Amino acid sequence: MSDLLTLQMEFMQAAALLIQKVKELGYDCTGGDLFRSPQQAAQNAADGTGVTNSLHCDRLAIDLNLFKDGQYITDDTGHRDLGAWWKTLTPSVPGAQFKWGGDIVHPRADPNHYSLSPDGVRA
Repeated sequence: MSDLLTLQMEFMQAAALLIQKVKELGYDCTGGDLFRSPQQAAQNAADGTGVTNSLHCDRLAIDLNLFKDGQYITDDTGHRDLGAWWKTLTPSVPGAQFKWGGDIVHPRADPNHYSLSPDGVRA
């Protein structure tokens, strides 16, 4: 089995645990992007809202929209605790790392973004 396929399978299992963690922390969520085509990633990069080498294109990233008491959370509230938990997970492929979008500096922080970086660098 390829490393990418292994990581994709691990990512989906971890994403299921992440969604359960949302509820455990007292939030609700809806799903955002999971897969993004290379064309959409390129358009997002051109618009300044993403990057061309998005891990969404590799099916290694998910965006979650958090809610508290029915209200959509527009900042990193809730995501900070989820991101800290997410980063404690350990993938089986050497060098891979779970990453949280709230740690992204450029082009901007993306607190609802959770990914599994194959090289430990890309988020």
